Amino acid sequence: MLNRLRISLIALTLAASASVASAQTKWWDSTRSTEGITLTGNFGLNISDFRGGDSWSGAKAGINIGVMAEKPIFTSLSVKAGLFYTMKGNHHKSDGAFGGTLEVTYNPGYIELPIMASYRYQLNTDIRLQFDFGPYFAVGVHGKDIKKHGGGATHDSKIEYNLFGKDGQWSRFDFGFRFGPEVIWKDRFSAGLAYEVSAVNIWPDSGGNLGNSNFMINLGYKFYTF
Repeated sequence: MLNRLRISLIALTLAASASVASAQTKWWDSTRSTEGITLTGNFGLNISDFRGGDSWSGAKAGINIGVMAEKPIFTSLSVKAGLFYTMKGNHHKSDGAFGGTLEVTYNPGYIELPIMASYRYQLNTDIRLQFDFGPYFAVGVHGKDIKKHGGGATHDSKIEYNLFGKDGQWSRFDFGFRFGPEVIWKDRFSAGLAYEVSAVNIWPDSGGNLGNSNFMINLGYKFYTF
């Protein structure tokens, strides 16, 4: 599921970029912007999975909430930096021992800092299109590896392990890239799509190269300008 969403988002971003470039004769305006710094509150839905963990594939829903600061540099370009709490991970079910099932949930929560460049195109007086791309840095603040065994010849059981900390399995640090389109209405309200993917191995002891993979749907409201 997440692979289809990722491919759809890439196609949407490329198609929108092509349409912007063909819709205007001057698609890049390097005039210096006099706009100030804005703060936008964001809230959204995550659909996350693992990169490099095909045998454990299984999407999991979560949320993200935070604040994004933006400073236009040119008419067609701004820089963004944010601070978010975001829930990622994975949920999958497989055949367990003795004819039962094994249900596994990884539910890490991160404090995340995205830093992005954003291309801006004013479609009309009310609507602006933006396309963001840049790295993110994240620190895991909590999380469990929850294993539930049910059915078959054994009793139902549940075991939990910490993902982070001295007894944890995962590295607290995550680093990767984020990109996606956003629509801004009346320079106040926004709706956006984004995809994030880890560039590091978040579980060094797993024997593989495992990373977070996350599709985001966000709504925003600009609440302050200075």
